[in-house]
Amino acid sequence: MRYVIITPAKNEAALIGYVLESVSLQSRQPVEWIIVDDGSIDDTVRVAAGYAERFPWIRVVPRPMASEARRGGANVVGAFYDGLRALRTNDYEVIVKLDADLTIPRDYFKEVLNCFGQDPQVGLCGGYLVEESGVIGRRERTAGYHVRGALKAYRRSCFEKIGGLQPVHLWDSVDEFTAMQMGWSVRVLPIAVVHHRQTSAATNRGLSGLHYEGRAYYRIGHTVPLCLGRGLLVGLRRSPLLVSGLAFAAGSVLARLRREQLVVSEDLARFIRLYQYGRLRRRILGRAASPTT
Repeated sequence: MRYVIITPAKNEAALIGYVLESVSLQSRQPVEWIIVDDGSIDDTVRVAAGYAERFPWIRVVPRPMASEARRGGANVVGAFYDGLRALRTNDYEVIVKLDADLTIPRDYFKEVLNCFGQDPQVGLCGGYLVEESGVIGRRERTAGYHVRGALKAYRRSCFEKIGGLQPVHLWDSVDEFTAMQMGWSVRVLPIAVVHHRQTSAATNRGLSGLHYEGRAYYRIGHTVPLCLGRGLLVGLRRSPLLVSGLAFAAGSVLARLRREQLVVSEDLARFIRLYQYGRLRRRILGRAASPTT
């Protein structure tokens, strides 16, 4: 199988060398890798261009309309599509969205392609992230079914069937739920990838960001009880403790009170609710069935 990579990048000069080096050393290299410069004012382009001179399958392209600041959601998806349109080849079966602040193991893409090749029902897959800072090697918390947007690989036929990526916050959850609703499976591979920056640290992390994230969870179909449960987990895991969870929960409640419009279809929202309540039910029943000591 042949694959292409799209990497949106903005002011990543201090970190982009990690991903450039680790991709250049892959045992299975891409047919094309587009690095989309989103108006960087540091040496991001110079560092990436140095690798492009050595490897003809790497190209650095500027965004036609660069954003003023780093943002997630629609801006990331827009940069990704600018890269997809810049591809010169149409001969590939796998599309990879890869962040500019990662180090991946040498056989990473070999394993990704093997996953797609061995199971035709797998629509998207990827490894898991471990933190470079803080507790070295600690796995970043995420749902067991979720592949981080930082390193998602899509079977091209799945990508096209789900309508690609949607320019919304939590796009990397919407794509998975859409794929699962259509019968594709999502696979989290047992491969650790080093993340040199805390997830979302460069975009909207903080109380205002968590408030917005709570609104976003509601707007992709989660009910208020599901959002409150998520807020509880956020409050127990992120600093400042409890206050973070309250900010998240307040965002979802506000979205409900305002009757904010969903950013997904009613059918998909219903699927998401049923899926999440099913996970919660299985977790509760699993714990109830476990022997006590």
